[in-house]
Amino acid sequence: RITGAGTLTMALDADTPNSDLIVMGNSGVAVTKVKFTTTKEPFTIEKLQIKNGGNSDADYTSVVIEYKNEAGATVTNTGYFSGGVINFSGLTIYVPKDDSAVVTLKANLNTKDGGATNDHIVALYADYDTNFRAVAKNSSTVVTSAGSGDAAGKDMYLYESKPSVGFATDTPSGNLVPSANTLLAKIAVTADAAKDITFEKDNSNILTVQLSLTRSDDGNDNDDSITLKDENGTTLDSFTGVDFENTKEFAFDFSNATFTVPAGQTKYLYVYGTTTDFEDQGDSIQVWLDDEDGDIDWGINGVGSYNRGNIIFKGDKFGGTFVKP
Repeated sequence: RITGAGTLTMALDADTPNSDLIVMGNSGVAVTKVKFTTTKEPFTIEKLQIKNGGNSDADYTSVVIEYKNEAGATVTNTGYFSGGVINFSGLTIYVPKDDSAVVTLKANLNTKDGGATNDHIVALYADYDTNFRAVAKNSSTVVTSAGSGDAAGKDMYLYESKPSVGFATDTPSGNLVPSANTLLAKIAVTADAAKDITFEKDNSNILTVQLSLTRSDDGNDNDDSITLKDENGTTLDSFTGVDFENTKEFAFDFSNATFTVPAGQTKYLYVYGTTTDFEDQGDSIQVWLDDEDGDIDWGINGVGSYNRGNIIFKGDKFGGTFVKP
């Protein structure tokens, strides 16, 4: 049977990393995974252009592409951005017949002193038809385009350090004993090992918490309060004279106090609230963190105003639930 030459297509691999916060100075950070798929015969990809989909070439020291050759050995090639592109040549990316192969694009990240910038986007794209060359193993067909669009990785966000925020493993929950000052949640804030994470009174930094509640009967309007404290019991911010039925979102700011998490450490924030009106069986209250971009504003070593709550709180984060028995 006589058949035509094989085909080769390119797409973003389903396992490509999701958007995240990444830290300056790190190497080998997987940013994009590119999948090549063939029909009828194997192909070897010899040339590939990688494009900078982010803000600046200065955010990288270099880019590494990692793949397997025909012998199944892992191969890496290193390139350097110039004018937002890297043209790789002499590659041996092997894609088996009627199968797929994945090429991983890794960023070696610059330091701030080297030229990187906080809050810049880092993104790596594989171009489908510029400086592209693949050769079919059986028909010797030369392919200079692998589809109709680039394989564009997700945006990463570059910082000197980054926070991780969630509820502590021992955040309280269970039976609710109504009181004027109930500990509703314990929030853990961890700083990357690179630098301190800070919530400064001079930088408009905030942490927003949400309430989910049911309450059968609120006998008194606007008699609720909610307070944020640090590990020493210092009040960082509070809201008084509110009604939880009407107000369930509270943006605690740090205009009167500073909260610092030393590099590589975890510190805790405590949320207290008035629960005296949660007096009927089945009344409940829970603190949670919404994955909205502006629901957190933080700094590094006392400098900056950065957000990315949509990533830091991705999928929403939920504290323990209190229920009046």
